[in-house]
Amino acid sequence: MHFPSLLFAASACMRVANADFLLVTDAPIPATLVPSFTASSDAASWTTSVYLNFRLQWGAYTKSLGAGYQSSVTSIQNEVKEFAATAPSNYSIPAAVTDPSTTTTITGTKPAWYTALPSDVRSFKEAQYTAQKSVLASVVGGGSGRRVCFEWE
Repeated sequence: MHFPSLLFAASACMRVANADFLLVTDAPIPATLVPSFTASSDAASWTTSVYLNFRLQWGAYTKSLGAGYQSSVTSIQNEVKEFAATAPSNYSIPAAVTDPSTTTTITGTKPAWYTALPSDVRSFKEAQYTAQKSVLASVVGGGSGRRVCFEWE
């Protein structure tokens, strides 16, 4: 079975969200929604399908939120850059976190620098991740058909 790599791949597909970083503290989809494959080629095909469908669904979802959402993304990215520029050196903020041309995924427990971010940034990033998990669940068949509403203001 190729289960751990599938969960990782599922979380990786969420990285396309036009954000500077993604904090993953739990499995993005329940393990029960990930099929078991004996052939790695089948697992790769499923993962590719989920990845491509998530990209399409997430793009449609964020587009439906309108220009205000993209404005909020830009504002949050700027706040993160400002925070990183003035944060104490002991926070060890990865450079990719402030690079808008890439998205880095941080897994596990929340790093100290994350908990020190302004509360509006943390709230936005957590709401964004919740919405991404909802979209991903609908892609893999575990969604209720009803998406979590993303609120950013």
